[in-house]
Amino acid sequence: MDLYEKLSQIEKYFEENYPRLGVNKRREGVRLAFEIVKRERLGNLSFLEGEYKNYESFKKRLLKRRYPVSSGKTGLGNFYLPRLDLKKEYAFRPAQGGPQPEKIYFEKSARGSKLFSRLKKLFPGAFFSEIGKLKDFEGEFDLSRYNARNSTLFLVREKFDFLKPCPCTRGCVSCGYFVFNLGFGCPFECSYCFLQGYQNVPGLVLPVNIEDFFAEFDRRFSGLKKKIRIGSGEFTDSLALDPLTGFSSEIAEFFSKKENVYFEFKTKSGNISNLLGIKASPNIVVSFSMTPPALASENEFLSAGFESRLEALSRLEKYGYSAAFHLDPVIFTSGWEKLYKDMLGRIFEAVPPERIKWVSLGTFRFRPETKKAIENRFPDNKILDEEMLLDFDGKLRYPFAVRLEIYSTLVKQLASAGMDVRKLYLCMESREMWDKLGLSAGFAWDL
Repeated sequence: MDLYEKLSQIEKYFEENYPRLGVNKRREGVRLAFEIVKRERLGNLSFLEGEYKNYESFKKRLLKRRYPVSSGKTGLGNFYLPRLDLKKEYAFRPAQGGPQPEKIYFEKSARGSKLFSRLKKLFPGAFFSEIGKLKDFEGEFDLSRYNARNSTLFLVREKFDFLKPCPCTRGCVSCGYFVFNLGFGCPFECSYCFLQGYQNVPGLVLPVNIEDFFAEFDRRFSGLKKKIRIGSGEFTDSLALDPLTGFSSEIAEFFSKKENVYFEFKTKSGNISNLLGIKASPNIVVSFSMTPPALASENEFLSAGFESRLEALSRLEKYGYSAAFHLDPVIFTSGWEKLYKDMLGRIFEAVPPERIKWVSLGTFRFRPETKKAIENRFPDNKILDEEMLLDFDGKLRYPFAVRLEIYSTLVKQLASAGMDVRKLYLCMESREMWDKLGLSAGFAWDL
């Protein structure tokens, strides 16, 4: 189905049949009609025909068809119906991917650093250019530049944003996590990624002064009396760029000597050679984001496949690192229960449940502006076809009842497989959801 052509047909239909509609009403109508056509794979627009008293009755009919479960049960303000603006030039094409930097920009203070020298050797043909400060870097930024970000690196000397408490969304329960900000931007291409609606830098950003991160940690956390979790996977994949940076071995060796600290590498990468080249420590946790293969093939590009992640998880656990995994985002689709059950069976064949340090659960969610990025970059996506509503934190989410069903099913599947439910936690969820599931925000990740 040519969605660009379908959009043109829908816009023309509204122009010809509803010429007196105002801008906002036409925007809503076109959006709803397009999403119905895409969701149901319709070949014509006959569903739009009929007699209506007014626009409100027409809109109500479209809402009921697009949101059969939620329409009539939630306020109109919970439906997000922005202007639909698809541009072919914004569509992601796999050939655009892969971290092969052609241009490397560096702040003056980054010249001569270990990472600068390392990249000079790795990419002798790359164009190196000094800039003042990253924030002063000129250039318009749109999705076409986001698609091309893997060809550009920015080397900076971080001064402030070393580590911080995980910025838990308002209204959500915090899991007490700390974030180690070792870079910004990810070379992988996941249809659901929040960065595509958030990033405004036309490249991947790497700090050159990892030693200052360590010094800041020692300054803030010397003499810890209780255990904490800290990790590096908020704005980038922890291991995706490790062949370029070599950071993982330095980080693991630093934190392996720390008491009362678990450091977590969160990844979809198979880049584990640096970790296998040093002595393992059980307080270093390597966790993999796991998605059923059928869903990963439609939504995750350039990252390691499911089998590669599973093999890496098993190798690292046997080598002496602690293992964990994340079911986040859980994608709701037809047959999702079996897809996840089968995947969990495979995971626990590779690593027994009693050897898993923790598991996080989080359903697909995103800020409203990310919707336009997803539908432009991945126009044939299926993940936006489900019912998603503006929720308590201003993000688009599955309805509460759907999320509760998802979490309840997964908790039961994990428990049936032998996983201690005290090791489970929810990511970016409300207190009400935690309570409904009987999970504790102080989950026992140190069992």
